[in-house]
Amino acid sequence: MAHDPPGEHTHGLLQADPVDRPRVRMMPERKPAASACLAERMRPSEYTAAALRVIGQRGPARAIRRAIEIGTGSGVLLAALAQCGAEEIWGVDIDPDALLVAGPLLAREAAGKPVHLLLGDVWRGVPRLRFDAIVANLPHFPAILPPSPGRNPYWSGGGRGVLDVFLDDLAQYLADDGVAWITHHALTDLDRTEQRLLEQGLTAEKVFSWTVYEPKARMRAIPPAMARPDTVRCLGGYHFVEAHVLEIRHAQKGHVQKGHVQKGHAQKGHAQAARAARSSLAPPEPRMRTE
Repeated sequence: MAHDPPGEHTHGLLQADPVDRPRVRMMPERKPAASACLAERMRPSEYTAAALRVIGQRGPARAIRRAIEIGTGSGVLLAALAQCGAEEIWGVDIDPDALLVAGPLLAREAAGKPVHLLLGDVWRGVPRLRFDAIVANLPHFPAILPPSPGRNPYWSGGGRGVLDVFLDDLAQYLADDGVAWITHHALTDLDRTEQRLLEQGLTAEKVFSWTVYEPKARMRAIPPAMARPDTVRCLGGYHFVEAHVLEIRHAQKGHVQKGHVQKGHAQKGHAQAARAARSSLAPPEPRMRTE
């Protein structure tokens, strides 16, 4: 597989400057107590745990030359990709504190491998490279939520804004035979995500699903029309919603397979194609609640 030149092989923070060889800037050291506080604020969520499971199950079978996570957070998923054999690790996050936590973690868990951490917003600042594995666990709960105490304020919902920016440029960065794994909340319109992917020549397959409990305060924040019986299960006043890990690939040209649709449908047929693609998604694994 042909790859673009990777740029500087430096274990540090890269300036968010969209050039092929970004300037390297090392982050200042933090005191141990401050570092421990940051690590707790960046602690992985149940969505991270679900993505971690999928990477562990499906990553080792793939040849991963270059991997990236959009929204690096703690760096746990990048560490998992490194353990699956990824030779070169890239991560980008809008929060500099995330990179302060991810850097030391990857220095331990990806020792000896080139690690590039970029301060930027989604794809902004990422060099025009092609990645064999892309992972993203982005905030996309369909409401504006107040930050949770002790948690990263960037993780407080906000709807599809960040997710759509990620999806719109995904095809440009995904290697021809590469794969992307993303988490997706059922309330955030899976049909719309599949439609957007089809327009980019990409297809999606649900490879893991589980059930999450949504507190009443979060459910009150969403538009009532989103709380449909097919997306929300209410038992005794408690609300439960499905969440998924999607595996995304380039559509295979010339034929349709399970989880794949043919690229190049006319615009008026896009909605029908999206429904067909969704109906062909493989049944998810048994649902679980990740603690």
